[in-house]
Amino acid sequence: MGKFSWAQNEWHETWTSGGTTCTLTMDDHNFYALTVSVAEGQDGVMADYTESSPAPWHEYVTDIHTLVIEEGVKEIGKWAFIQFNINSVTLPQSLRVIKTDAFRNSTMSIIDIPSTVTYIEAGAFHYCEQLYDVYCYAKAEDILWGGSNADFITVEYEMCRTTKMHVFPTRVAAFQSKYGTSLNVTFTAENMAPTDSWTDAGNYAESFSSWEGNTITIQNEAELARLAYLLNSGEQSFDQDGVINLA
Repeated sequence: MGKFSWAQNEWHETWTSGGTTCTLTMDDHNFYALTVSVAEGQDGVMADYTESSPAPWHEYVTDIHTLVIEEGVKEIGKWAFIQFNINSVTLPQSLRVIKTDAFRNSTMSIIDIPSTVTYIEAGAFHYCEQLYDVYCYAKAEDILWGGSNADFITVEYEMCRTTKMHVFPTRVAAFQSKYGTSLNVTFTAENMAPTDSWTDAGNYAESFSSWEGNTITIQNEAELARLAYLLNSGEQSFDQDGVINLA
């Protein structure tokens, strides 16, 4: 049920959606902003909606130009943000799941997928024909992403791979191997700059290409960064007889 408020000439409407609170506000130009936050004492999981039973804010959808999903929100429900007229959205680090048709027909051109997301259902980005750039910070092995011909930019519902999915350089091969035929994107490391420390996730290789017995041969910068990460984190120790070669 929505709640209306007129205070100091500021209009807003609020609904409960599962374990979240969704608040719609309007600026001086009659553009709306929807903010999704965790309801007090709740789990941050949004409700699911359908074509026949849309989200209560759907009547305002053509004028919603800003979407804010706050930290603590864990799941985006089905049909939650269908046809949103937004340019971009940044998802919170708390997010785990994006359900099917969540952003269907939305006009955004860019979106960030945080490393915490572990499941994206097929069709979450159905017919997002302007979505050119997806920045994914998750590892390929940590995320289950359902494939769909109609997700992202399509040509008559066929895969054209015009949408770029940006991942860290050391992860391109893993994403290509796991999702190269099922996701309608082109995987690229373009614009994925290394993080501040070379031992941060995304900067180091996931494994060494040459490790035989006590001898490791470092083939590139990413493998050298992996060695630094393993030593600094204590995840791996090397005995005094170990040999490290630089290729």
